[in-house]
Amino acid sequence: MKGLDVKKILKENGITLVSVARKLEISPQHLNNILNSDNIKSGWLQKIQNVTGIRFIINEESNIRFRISDDEFDNCINCIEKQREIDFLKKELEKNSDYIELLKDQLNKVKNELTKYENESGEVKPDHGREKPDSA
Repeated sequence: MKGLDVKKILKENGITLVSVARKLEISPQHLNNILNSDNIKSGWLQKIQNVTGIRFIINEESNIRFRISDDEFDNCINCIEKQREIDFLKKELEKNSDYIELLKDQLNKVKNELTKYENESGEVKPDHGREKPDSA
């Protein structure tokens, strides 16, 4: 990440270089030298993140640079974890739905067999939802 990008992000967030240097226990001049680099070493970037609470994320493929707070980063991680859990539960629900449909099919087959048996034998079972024939 370019030092100029870090300076810009710090300024956008109301963070002065003097306050960052103080927290890093280095001189403002030393911090300025670090941030004048076209490519800040990851160790320094990590230290700056630690003292400012701003997380710098770099996507090298698209060359996008942005910053989010630790809370926002944690929320992103939580959202990703929740989405994975939701995806897992959806798959489980699909499996269970398939199983339920299989059980319904088997139940219908048993009901059909019972109806067929009752029709062939002339017996009607009252506990199968049918009325008893009149005996009068």
